[in-house]
Amino acid sequence: MTKLVVLTALQRSGTHFLASALNRHPAVCFFSELLRYDYEESPELLQPELYWKEGVEPPFESFFFYHFLSKKVEEDPHYRQVQWLPRAFDEYLSDLIARVDDSCVGIDIKYSQLGAVPSLFEVLGKHRACFIHLLRDPVEILVSQVQRATHQQPPHSSEERSFFPQITLPVGPQLLDQLENFKRQQEKIGSLLQQTGQDLLTLHYADLGENNVLTEGTQGKLLEFLGLEHVEPLLESPLRRTGHADWRESLVNAEEVSSYLSKHWT
Repeated sequence: MTKLVVLTALQRSGTHFLASALNRHPAVCFFSELLRYDYEESPELLQPELYWKEGVEPPFESFFFYHFLSKKVEEDPHYRQVQWLPRAFDEYLSDLIARVDDSCVGIDIKYSQLGAVPSLFEVLGKHRACFIHLLRDPVEILVSQVQRATHQQPPHSSEERSFFPQITLPVGPQLLDQLENFKRQQEKIGSLLQQTGQDLLTLHYADLGENNVLTEGTQGKLLEFLGLEHVEPLLESPLRRTGHADWRESLVNAEEVSSYLSKHWT
């Protein structure tokens, strides 16, 4: 069984859905975005029914890296120094793994958080971490991000699936720049993960499953990759998708955007 697995992706790629589904496996304990420095300002991250495996004892704040770091600084001011961050992260991972005992420990680390700790990949390598790289179509990511911002949509929901009003996505060079930026980030991180030499599984959002249940094929790949026993029924997330399966259904100007992308985006 893999002891430490890191799930990484761009924001709005389905990491919370995947992590919460894996948490239904008895030998997995997955945590969401433990490298968030603003966790105290994000109360949704502390909701037990959405982000925490049943049996993990509060206070949940104590599981976040920057909470751990603040305690280390109190004990030794040297931990304030940037060069001490890898040491702190190493000690943090050892503490986190010990706290969940015999489970496979998972951490959701977004692309934007990978640079939070110098030598992060080296420290993860020391702990023999494996990686799950979750990819989503850049257009779907952008639509999801704009939709959430426009309607002040909560990041995730355990309520029955409901769709938000359609949005308008402006077409033009800026749209292409955003999509190219997402694509470059996915390629760059994919290359970095391969260079680590650690075990790597690449998954696509479209293959995760319908509604809140993993597909049999995706679940099989995941459990085999992590060295875990197959379980029945299929793993089910408490989260509900808040977007349409086809991004075009979320747009007022879907025909205009589709026509523009067919000419300018590949």
